[in-house]
Amino acid sequence: MKASPLNEMKSLGFELSGRFLLDRKKVKPELRVHKKERGVYAFVVGEAIKYVGETANNLQERANQYAKPSPSQTTNVRVNRLLKKEARLQGPACEIWFLPDRTIEKGRLYMDLGRTRLQGVPDISIVKRTLISRWDPNWNRR
Repeated sequence: MKASPLNEMKSLGFELSGRFLLDRKKVKPELRVHKKERGVYAFVVGEAIKYVGETANNLQERANQYAKPSPSQTTNVRVNRLLKKEARLQGPACEIWFLPDRTIEKGRLYMDLGRTRLQGVPDISIVKRTLISRWDPNWNRR
């Protein structure tokens, strides 16, 4: 039996880092761990993986870009709107799960994707694209 995407995410080494809260109609990131790390992140509501992304700098900076996007950041503006919509429908929290780059670089990551096998992949962009392809999160553009 195939594992659910959320269980698979956990088995790959993703850890709950924090959440987005809706505070007076503004999105506010609240991170407990991995604030200063780079890697792959996922936004999760309930049991559903909504979005998968990567950060080349650090998670806190990236989360802040979703909270306060500039008008030219079209992806950030779109995801900010989706976070607000989800908060109105489901409640104020969207979990932020994180797979640190150091975990990927140490070769602990292993995914069998049918014909594609990734083992110890050091490039977070490849990991992100592979996970988007596998989980098909509905906030990622196709």
